[in-house]
Amino acid sequence: MNLGDDIEVCESDSIVLNAWHKDAVSYDWSPGGAISDTLKVGSESKTYSVTIVDFSGCEFTTSRTIYEDSPPLV
Repeated sequence: MNLGDDIEVCESDSIVLNAWHKDAVSYDWSPGGAISDTLKVGSESKTYSVTIVDFSGCEFTTSRTIYEDSPPLV
């Protein structure tokens, strides 16, 4: 399970992180505490982690860092 590479997000934009797993029974996002397979995040530079528990009780944890990309000065 992998949330993908770190990514730059333009200031004031947002993206959705998706951690869907076909055998998942629970999701726990940090920070945020969300318990669904997706998490909408803003452009603030931060690392988000999700722990997934599958029906066998196995835990998987992965993370992705979001970097705020400031608009160019004109």
